[in-house]
Amino acid sequence: MPTENPSEPPTTLPTVSPTPCDTMTDTGSFLGPRCVHVATRLPSGVVIIAGGAGAGFVPLATAELYFPENGTWNVTGSMNTPRAVASATQFPDGTFFVTGGTNGTEYLRTAETYDSVSGTWALTASMDTPREGHSTNLVTNFGAGALVAGGVNFHGLLSGAEFYNIATSTWTLVGSMKFRRAFHRADVLRDGRIIVSGGFSTGAITTATAELFDPCAQTWTTTGKMNYARAIHTLTTMEDGRVLVAGGLNNVGWRHHCMAPYPECTTASAEIWDPR
Repeated sequence: MPTENPSEPPTTLPTVSPTPCDTMTDTGSFLGPRCVHVATRLPSGVVIIAGGAGAGFVPLATAELYFPENGTWNVTGSMNTPRAVASATQFPDGTFFVTGGTNGTEYLRTAETYDSVSGTWALTASMDTPREGHSTNLVTNFGAGALVAGGVNFHGLLSGAEFYNIATSTWTLVGSMKFRRAFHRADVLRDGRIIVSGGFSTGAITTATAELFDPCAQTWTTTGKMNYARAIHTLTTMEDGRVLVAGGLNNVGWRHHCMAPYPECTTASAEIWDPR
């Protein structure tokens, strides 16, 4: 009978207790309360949050940094403009780009960038159209920049879209969506196109419609509808190219949100859009 060679690794691995996956752990709190703000993880791993609304739903210009290694928050430079219900994306160099929103008295056309090295904000060229509740997505196959689409302003719900070119710091109108929509969701597909779904649309009621923007052709085309109308949901492109849509508000007007007479306006449903 062969004997075990002590130089060889053991045939069984030691038992390791798995880390619990179904619990949440408290971490440090914001330095001040806020909602409808924007956030992203910077290249350093630090998370920045900016703007939003504080007490009394007053728009904020302040920004904070979260340090995951010790769960603490620190103040960083404030934006040039208080803005709530803005939209944001991150450029390839790590610059954080924030667009539109409201300052409490008017809808904003302005946009600005955050430099994580200096901790400062700089205004860029302003959008053609003021808007809040819009989407902002990174574009890399039509010159590096960002696509802004839809939203709402004093004229009502919007369908127009515009492209910000990083190299020239200019905006270009790039056609209109097939549907007016605000508080929709959008994400970049693996082939570079951008998918937009849901939101509040015609009649200011949630919609199940979806459409695609082709940055190369600068065209909008409709695609299959969702099974459920929804707004303020999540939309995430997965590793295999499919798109997961989850939650949100459904069958409710955007000015009513979840107030009576709409006590059951949220949904737990989820669905997948397949680009094939």
